[in-house]
Amino acid sequence: MVISLAAIGMYVLLVGVASFLESPGGRGFDALQLNVLTRTGN
Repeated sequence: MVISLAAIGMYVLLVGVASFLESPGGRGFDALQLNVLTRTGN
């Protein structure tokens, strides 16, 4: 149970960091490029 909660916590943390970094990092890309980069990262 502790391991699964830790995994969920790490996932939430990584999604939060990624969404925070995506905003300034995505200013130089158009919508299609951001979509490709997002799908490649997932």
